[in-house]
Amino acid sequence: MKLVGKIHSVSDYIDQLLPLIQKERHIRHYFRGLSSDHSLLPILSRPGVFDNLVARYPESKSINDLEKSLLKRFRRYSIHHYLAGEHRPFPGGNPSWLEWLCVAQHHRLPTLLIDWSLKPLVALYFAVLSQSPKPGIV
Repeated sequence: MKLVGKIHSVSDYIDQLLPLIQKERHIRHYFRGLSSDHSLLPILSRPGVFDNLVARYPESKSINDLEKSLLKRFRRYSIHHYLAGEHRPFPGGNPSWLEWLCVAQHHRLPTLLIDWSLKPLVALYFAVLSQSPKPGIV
């Protein structure tokens, strides 16, 4: 699904989006909003990010090794804060690696995850959130 043209207001966005969604009711739609400065790549895969981090962590031979190293370090330094917090999104004992990956992504650690939403207004929020002079995209 692709919206054509510029959107100048929330009502423009809804007016263009609603007919497309209603036409394809049988499809579950996922949305992503971001600055047009970025491509649809995970942060860790964006040009320059991987190279800069590999220079700091030379033991990482691949992008997966680098993500594991970053996640282990994040976990080591934040576990006491996270386990003591009242707002832990997943109940239970020890957090899984997937839970740690989600928390790290939320705190802007470069990962291979990409955030998607089932809600088009959430995507619109992230598209206009950036302070870039370039327009956002959904």
